[in-house]
Amino acid sequence: MQEVSFFVPGVPVPQGSKNAGVRNGRAFMYEANKKHKPWRKKIQDAAEQYRGAFAGETPVHIEETYVFERPPSVKPSKRPHMCVKPDLDKLERSTGDSVSAAKVWQDDSRVVSRFSQKLYEDETHLPLGAHITIREVTE
Repeated sequence: MQEVSFFVPGVPVPQGSKNAGVRNGRAFMYEANKKHKPWRKKIQDAAEQYRGAFAGETPVHIEETYVFERPPSVKPSKRPHMCVKPDLDKLERSTGDSVSAAKVWQDDSRVVSRFSQKLYEDETHLPLGAHITIREVTE
């Protein structure tokens, strides 16, 4: 069974809303969060070492752990879990699209199952960033 893992250091950024604009009489859409594009590039760069690892119609399972710094004003007893923004599904979307851009798989439609979580750094031994594991589904 094929399995790959990689780590992307930094503060995870979700793929969020789009804004619309008009330039030269033409409508266009752009990402509302300016930090989004550099974050996606970091994921893509980290994933590119596994280009083609899951070629063809291989179904895959992905595990994503996003680790954030706990704000000093938020005590673990007050909020033990990271149940605030960014939304987990938007983090997943950003990761899936970035891994697709790195051509690790043909398309993120190959993902048939996933486990994702957001944690504060003090809840885990993991460093800040995105910890990603992708494995082939054999049965």
